[in-house]
Amino acid sequence: MNQLPVSQFVSFFSNPQNTTSAVLGTMKLLIVLVLSLYLVFGVIILRQISLMIKTVDTPLTPKIKFLGYIHMIFSILVLLSDVATEKFL
Repeated sequence: MNQLPVSQFVSFFSNPQNTTSAVLGTMKLLIVLVLSLYLVFGVIILRQISLMIKTVDTPLTPKIKFLGYIHMIFSILVLLSDVATEKFL
């Protein structure tokens, strides 16, 4: 006889190994989501730097622009390394 969906859910989480894998899978997805948001933050930083350069030109402009690109490259590499090493369930 088929179990009710609620009892299937409870029986799935009553096994410690299933519970651990479900929690770890959820955490992996959250980490990828947070790193994706960090990548969006990097894009916003580059946009703000380009707007600032159009408004104010200082001797530090090339250094600030360089740091913005380094930050963007770093955030892309971190996201790609995390996704490449993930073993999704």
